[in-house]
Amino acid sequence: MHSKGRIKILLLIISIWAAASCLISCAPARLTRADIDHLRISAQKGDARSRVLIGEAYEFGADVPRDQKIAAGWYQQAADQDDPEAQFYLGVMYERGAGINQNTAESLKWLFRSAESGYEKSQIMLASLYLKDRGLAQEFSKKIKKYRQSAQKGNPIAQYILGWVYREGVGTPVNPREALAWYQKAAHQGNAKAQAALGNIYLEGKLAPASPGDALLWYQKSAETEMPSQVKLCELYKGAGGIKENEEEAKKWSKRLAENTDASLRSYIDTQHAILNTEKDRNPARALRACNRLHNAEPAGKETSDICQSLQKQTGDKTETRFGQAKSALEKKDWEKFRDHLSGMLIADFDPSRVRRLNAAAGRLIEEETRAREKTAREILRQMEAADRASYRKKNAPQIIKMINAFKVAVNPALRDNPEDEDLLALVRKAGKVIASLQEKMRPPQKGKTEDKAASDQQEEPPDEHDPGEDDYRKAQTLFQGGRYDEAARYFEKATKIRGSGHIASAYIYLGISNLARINPANINEARKLHLKGLVYFQNALRFDDAIALPAGFDKYQSVFEEAKRRLK
Repeated sequence: MHSKGRIKILLLIISIWAAASCLISCAPARLTRADIDHLRISAQKGDARSRVLIGEAYEFGADVPRDQKIAAGWYQQAADQDDPEAQFYLGVMYERGAGINQNTAESLKWLFRSAESGYEKSQIMLASLYLKDRGLAQEFSKKIKKYRQSAQKGNPIAQYILGWVYREGVGTPVNPREALAWYQKAAHQGNAKAQAALGNIYLEGKLAPASPGDALLWYQKSAETEMPSQVKLCELYKGAGGIKENEEEAKKWSKRLAENTDASLRSYIDTQHAILNTEKDRNPARALRACNRLHNAEPAGKETSDICQSLQKQTGDKTETRFGQAKSALEKKDWEKFRDHLSGMLIADFDPSRVRRLNAAAGRLIEEETRAREKTAREILRQMEAADRASYRKKNAPQIIKMINAFKVAVNPALRDNPEDEDLLALVRKAGKVIASLQEKMRPPQKGKTEDKAASDQQEEPPDEHDPGEDDYRKAQTLFQGGRYDEAARYFEKATKIRGSGHIASAYIYLGISNLARINPANINEARKLHLKGLVYFQNALRFDDAIALPAGFDKYQSVFEEAKRRLK
């Protein structure tokens, strides 16, 4: 009995020990101080992924003091190594002025580099920035022009880029047909990211009719080199996305994934699980970043999937109010409020699906307004053509000037929003000839000019179409967009003094904005001087072109602009 009792006790101890061991081994891994130290050592040795995670730790203040400047420094190092995630975070920090000085030019530089590598959130972010600041239209137009030239020559990378440019509406209206066409051209040339994009399109059924067979075909092609596509195939063949379950194919792609997961990647994946389990309660945004990384590195287990879905819902709930406000502002066509609410949503951890929906809705509204302005401008052009054909009389001059100004008011905002629109460009070219003819008829005859001399002048070669102030104006625009207002002002000032320049009125507008943008309310005397300068420059702009308006994105200076109008009257 005594012996049996001791055996029972021993068995009980063994059972307890086994249960405890199981609990310990089965417990979710959590990030430790030793893990942070290990990441720091790897980062210092030059590992880009470790640098991103150390930067992220400082950004959130996770187990280290929160310091946005240090975070930006680590992101910068990883971004220089062409890590697209780091480039995205750095671009957002430059856009928001978090830890580093706000700099739109640097923000666009890093966001475009990230987007070109296929980082989807950068692509969506660029579409939002294009909508938020219409003053960037020319900058976007230049980039798209270069992409198109390269794509038309058959470059698959440029073709892939044009695919997401048209899908997201980056510097151009959203165009599903163009997006699909460019993705297909790139995919047929073997571009794996374009192949994955086609897989997504045919699986979602939004840009094109849903086609599970085509989706699987393109994912399989992409999966030859792209790990996220391998992960996607594992999940689809297990019955996800409405695809029929195929155990044999699921095992095949699981095996391929295991072969491609070396010790370094396995360690990285384990670190993401540790971040997820450690941060899901105290730092949901950071935990959601771990979810996104795991989504591209391994098929999700049920527990991980449930946690990540919950985190996504939390993120959505936080932006629900701003999303509703932005949507309401769009419905009222209140662009100033829309841009303000959209700007508030553009944090690094924005909800991609919601922001994408807002971008698409705003793009549709801009397209409607553009076509309405184009229609108005065409009608005014018809009237100008009729006036040009009619016998000119001096009393017609006031009416002709009004028509010319009305045409500019109608077409300039449309062209500003769509600088690459061929229909608008053709309309402006046609109108330019008619306006030149009308202005020639309104010009008073020069004294002492003989008929022979006049006839000789008419046979001369047409003047060079290059605007004499173009170079200085473009330099000023580049500096202005980079936030270098003092330097920009010098070039804008120069452009206003070049005789015959077509940018004089616009240069005066930007001179006014450059002064107003430098106002520091804490320095009252200096603020008054800058306000007065801005006012005077606006008045000068209106003297040259009474139909000129502030460029989009600078509505906060509208009250000063209206004051300039009142003073001129």
